[in-house]
Amino acid sequence: MRFSRLFLIALIACQSASADEPSMMNYFNQLRSSASGFDTAFERYRKQLQQQNSQQPADLNADRERLNDLGYEFLDQSRAADALKLFQLNLEFSPHDWSSYESLALAYYEQERYELASINFQQALNMLESSDSPLKGRRGLLKKIARTYLKLGNHYAALYVYQIEIARDPEADWAVQKIGQWMLKYGNPSVGMRWLKRATDMQGSPDKAWGKLGKYLQKGSTYRYIHYLREGRDRFPYLASSWDRLIAALLDDYRFREAERVVAQALSLFQAESLWRTARSQAGQQLIKTYTQDIHGESFTAMGCGPYWPEDEQALKHYMKVENASSNSKFIIHLGDLGKGIDEVPESRYANMADILSTKNAKPAFVVLGDNDWNDTNDPAKSLGFWKHHLGSFYHHFKLPFNVKTQPQREENFSFEPGDVVYIGINLPEGRVHDEAEWRNRIKDDGDWIQLSLATSKAKAAVILSHAPADVFDGLLLTSLEQSATDFAKPLLFLNANGHRWFYRKSDWAANITHVQLDKLHSEDAYPPVQIRYTGRDDMPFVFDRRIGAPDWLVK
Repeated sequence: MRFSRLFLIALIACQSASADEPSMMNYFNQLRSSASGFDTAFERYRKQLQQQNSQQPADLNADRERLNDLGYEFLDQSRAADALKLFQLNLEFSPHDWSSYESLALAYYEQERYELASINFQQALNMLESSDSPLKGRRGLLKKIARTYLKLGNHYAALYVYQIEIARDPEADWAVQKIGQWMLKYGNPSVGMRWLKRATDMQGSPDKAWGKLGKYLQKGSTYRYIHYLREGRDRFPYLASSWDRLIAALLDDYRFREAERVVAQALSLFQAESLWRTARSQAGQQLIKTYTQDIHGESFTAMGCGPYWPEDEQALKHYMKVENASSNSKFIIHLGDLGKGIDEVPESRYANMADILSTKNAKPAFVVLGDNDWNDTNDPAKSLGFWKHHLGSFYHHFKLPFNVKTQPQREENFSFEPGDVVYIGINLPEGRVHDEAEWRNRIKDDGDWIQLSLATSKAKAAVILSHAPADVFDGLLLTSLEQSATDFAKPLLFLNANGHRWFYRKSDWAANITHVQLDKLHSEDAYPPVQIRYTGRDDMPFVFDRRIGAPDWLVK
């Protein structure tokens, strides 16, 4: 985190230098570089900021952002007392911003002043509830409030935080999951298991609640753990990880006959190398060798939003290296947001991402537009120009064994058909509606392109590649999409990434659509790119190897 914060601070400083008085930047740079003489530098900066505020009271946004980011950098460096001063100064100039109280509370938390942390977290929550801020901000605050109560030894107050949230929003699956985890650790394990199972029913994904339950059961009864893994395999059959965890547990418990049957089933759905956990044991390797068969069906790799920080860029470079060394995917798709969203995006970011995706990469790569890439910037037209120059038609960097078509009036929309599946890329971000007429025209073009691509294809299945889900902008795309999918009458996968959190569900947009959302690339939980394969089966046309925890995909 230290390097990522410094990177962001430097970037903001460079972008704002022309707008700030040189003396203001000098004072800030002294503040940032002073370790032993921090108090003196802080007083100079505070006085200069007060003077600037008296002259231009509405022109402090850049200063507040710099102060806040520097405060978080100090927290990463265990300089909580210095960070506290920065956050207090920020609060002085932005007392109506809920995030100022959140930052101040974090500094108190790091100093183990939990009563003050609790008070300021609660103040931030009170202000947030009366604002138009998204649910994500509220969720993070509630988790911090509960964690602070735990530090104060008030475990039931922490539980009450999540109970109140569920009463407010019965669909808050993350709060249901937190109650289950709380019960496993502090309360009744049987009740905790019921809450966690309820959370997985709501989430439709095993990654969080289901994974927490598995870790708990693994410490206890082997019988219960294997029963749980069997249930997970049945509930999430499209995930390679749900199969290989079961196989590994069966081998550990010397249940070789059942392991043989499960391996045979798994290998009918997944490539052998996907069962990485099983292949780590000698018995597992022998099973895979025995049951390996020719598995047909084309594979490709897709990745979600990012990289957002320098460490994520390093992870992406590692992923690209492994992808070329050991993956049998035919091509790579990036679903947009090739960087953290900021108001002014330099051209160098687009050039840098093009370099990462092409250097020593022999697999064709396609890039879909995301909101961070253009429409959320200050100048969407300029940003779109940068994107088109460096990343539009990015597949031209590679020698393709198939043809790529593009929409005449919108060159960023593409389609190609390398085998049994037709792949259709569209320009559908979320984020800021900078021009309502432009949004309407573009979404109409998206719908027309999907309709044309499906109607003229003889493929057995289709994949639509989009940054955002189809129901953005009041669902303007849905009517066209539903009609096109119904007319196509074959399996259709709608793949997007903007929500940053994995889910897999049968869509209600049309009966033949499966909707999958990818995790944010790398992220705190280190999500690598996902390999997706078309199986040709009507009951399970696409399977997914998320590679989570696979040794080759771990970033050292």
